Amino acid sequence: MKPFVLCVDVDGVLADFTWGFTSLAAAWHPEITPWPTSEQKTWEFDSIPKGIQNETWTRVRQHPSFWWDLPCRLSSSERYSLCVLAADHRVYFVTNRLGVRPEEQTVRWLHHLGLRNPNVIVTTNKALACRTIEAQFAIDDKVENIAAMHPWVHTTLFRLPYNRDSNVTVDYCVDSLSEWIGFVNAAASQRS
Repeated sequence: MKPFVLCVDVDGVLADFTWGFTSLAAAWHPEITPWPTSEQKTWEFDSIPKGIQNETWTRVRQHPSFWWDLPCRLSSSERYSLCVLAADHRVYFVTNRLGVRPEEQTVRWLHHLGLRNPNVIVTTNKALACRTIEAQFAIDDKVENIAAMHPWVHTTLFRLPYNRDSNVTVDYCVDSLSEWIGFVNAAASQRS
C-alpha cells in the first residue's frame, strides 16, 4: 500500500484548546467557569470579556507548558487508531500555535499519546503547508482552513457546535476522529 500524506489539525480535533484557554482565564478570574471544546458555541470566546480574553492570550504566549498541558479529546481506541494511522501513512500535525516553543510542546504532547517522531508544522497558513507537503487528506475544525484547502485535498470538517451551520464545501464532515480514519483507510484499501 502506498502511504497517503495526511494533514491533521491539533486544537479542536485532538486537543481541547477551549478547556485549556477557559481554565487559564478562570485561574485569574474565578467568575469564569471553564468549558470544553464540545460546548464552545462560537469560534470566539464571546462570553469572556474582551479584556480578559486579551490577558489570557498574553498568558498563553508566556506559559512554558500551555500546549503540553492541554487535555486530549480522543478516546483510548482513537489514540490507538491514530498511532496505527501514523505508522501506515505520512501524517503531519499542522497547527497554528504561538508562545513558548509551540512545536516542542506539540511534539511532547503527541509523544504522550503514543506517537513516535511526529511531524509537526506550526504555521498560520495551514492550506499552504498542506499544499507544500502534497497532502491528499486533511481534517480541521476551522471552516476557513478547510475552505482554503478545498478542492486540491480531500477535506474533512471536524464538526463542533461552532462550525455546524457552515456552508463550506467539503468532502466529508465527521463527529469523531474514528470516522475520518475510516474514510482514509477505505481510500487506502481501494488504492492497493
